[in-house]
Amino acid sequence: MAWFKRKEGNGSSDGDGGGGLNIQPEKARAWFNQARTAADTRNYAYAIQCYLNGIKFDPTNLEAHKSLWEIASLHVKTGGKPATGKDIREMRGDNRPVDRLAAAELAWMTDVLNSNLNLKFLNEAASLGLNDVALHFGGIGINVLGRSTKKPSKNAFVQYVDLFEEIGAFEMAVKVGEVALSLDRTDAALQARIRNLSAQATMDKGRYDTNVGQEGSFRGSIRDAEAQKQLTEEDNYAAGTDQMMRRILSAKAEWQANPTDPNLIQRYGEALGRSGDEKLETDAIAVFRKGYEDTSEYRFRMQAGDIKLMQARRKLRALKEKAEASGDPADQARVEKGEREILAAEVGEYRERCEKYPTDLGLRFELGKRLYELGEYDEAIPALQEAQNDARHRSKAQHLIGLCFLRHEWFEEAVESLRTAVDNYEFKDDDAHLAMRYDLMSALEAHARENDDLAAAEEAGEHAKTIALKQLSFRDIRSKRDEIRQLIKDLKAKQ
Repeated sequence: MAWFKRKEGNGSSDGDGGGGLNIQPEKARAWFNQARTAADTRNYAYAIQCYLNGIKFDPTNLEAHKSLWEIASLHVKTGGKPATGKDIREMRGDNRPVDRLAAAELAWMTDVLNSNLNLKFLNEAASLGLNDVALHFGGIGINVLGRSTKKPSKNAFVQYVDLFEEIGAFEMAVKVGEVALSLDRTDAALQARIRNLSAQATMDKGRYDTNVGQEGSFRGSIRDAEAQKQLTEEDNYAAGTDQMMRRILSAKAEWQANPTDPNLIQRYGEALGRSGDEKLETDAIAVFRKGYEDTSEYRFRMQAGDIKLMQARRKLRALKEKAEASGDPADQARVEKGEREILAAEVGEYRERCEKYPTDLGLRFELGKRLYELGEYDEAIPALQEAQNDARHRSKAQHLIGLCFLRHEWFEEAVESLRTAVDNYEFKDDDAHLAMRYDLMSALEAHARENDDLAAAEEAGEHAKTIALKQLSFRDIRSKRDEIRQLIKDLKAKQ
């Protein structure tokens, strides 16, 4: 599903200038209103998009997150599919903290039974200081974990303990810790930790009870919650940076004490990788690579590769901005070279991942897609032919197979593959479906010209008419329709 398209004025462009929380409630409210309108017409996928665009402008709005949860639940109940990797990358946009929050929220909200995705979203919320969001959806995540997992993992619950401790929700941390302990009564370290958390919860409750009504009380500290949103961007950014560094230093200390523990490798590497600082990201690559060497867990190798690719894309965006500003052909040539280098690097990553996980057809699709974009059609076709056996990627894989044949000028094969893609695609007449129709039209036109095939030309004309009726501004459909009509006339004259 093509969930998200970058548009002028959406939440990904100007909701957060430098990584802090530049709250813009009016812009957020406009997106939330649009989301409710979309939800009323049962267009849940678009409603989710609108809520996330609004959340980028005001991530502190807990009610908006709750409303998004309700819409996402309807999306899932009515057969809506999880967001794809491409959808999530597009939502991540420029990789600002609010972008990463929105991307993580999209991933989990469209795959709500996945506790790992829930934790990623909660950690992004916590890193932005959105403790009420993390607490609310942490409770939901715990319930989902308990219901969706036949044999819950102690470590899964401990990760929630880590989260609740970090945001100061000590009572919740104790409750979840007790569940984790019930799965392994021999864990003395966890027992000691729960006792400490329980003591901390008691002290916090004592401070709350004794200070009710006083100026420094807990209630007093939250009384002016709305005013808190008016903090300057500089203060928010400084606070966020300070919290981020505390997370990194805490994770580093635990990792140094036990550098081969997979959970500690993951925690430290993620903390570094989410920093947005290139040097710290490079440290994350080293941590994950060492983790792979020490544990042989391939996920660490993949995460190191993902961060390296993210850095490369960031540099490419800077090159593109420079080329657009300068108009210099040399700058544009560097952009084109950079694009091919990233594609080649991605092909290398996905080729290795496919070797490691040969039955993962999602990886086959990602490999085939990048091979197509790189122009390696002969290698792309077999990968995509395997990927089409996965229902999630079937029509998109068939579309790309058809384009590979079209680039080879194997017009009959292209027509057959593209016709199948058009027939199998689930969401009729969205932009992706129109693109498939357009490419099928092009393949039919090419076949008709090469073989003087009137039937193929007339079928191409029907597709051109359908596209024009649906969206007259789509690509160059006006001129293509005229060209195909003339082709039909010429072929009829030959008969």
